[in-house]
Amino acid sequence: MDGIESVKISPNWPHLLAATLLLAIGSTGADAQTAAPPAEPVTNTFVKQGDGQVSSPFTKATVLKLNAIVSRSKVAIDGYDAVIAATRASVAAAGEPGAAPAARRKAKAMIAKIDKLATAAAAAHADLDKAETELKASGEVYNTTLLGGMKIFSTDVDTELHTAVTQLSARLAAK
Repeated sequence: MDGIESVKISPNWPHLLAATLLLAIGSTGADAQTAAPPAEPVTNTFVKQGDGQVSSPFTKATVLKLNAIVSRSKVAIDGYDAVIAATRASVAAAGEPGAAPAARRKAKAMIAKIDKLATAAAAAHADLDKAETELKASGEVYNTTLLGGMKIFSTDVDTELHTAVTQLSARLAAK
């Protein structure tokens, strides 16, 4: 390949994108370093800054709301990542000739754990859709690229978990 190197993209790129987005919009500079409450009430206004200054592209209230929702998707995918290998192995073991009924019950229970995570992911996805609608209706200035990244992550988590439940359940049923 005449000096062109191939680049291997991690299959976890959505997770990395979400983590980057959470860090980027979750940091509020000096606010993150002080533990004392502000002397004046926090207003929900967008503060425009000059060149060279870095700020959150959302209001603080919006950042907190969106981060809480995206964090729920991240918790769901992290839970899935923690159990998927064992669940696949359990489903395969349940389909082996002469497998005990207990192996099938174990596989069903493991699929049920993923189904519970999928339900949580779907709820987070729905809440993010609702938050997006409210944000657009509010007239607040916000960064469409970051919001779009959050939506992609939430959608991908929801889809991946529901697809896994469907496929694992089908494999178990076929055995």
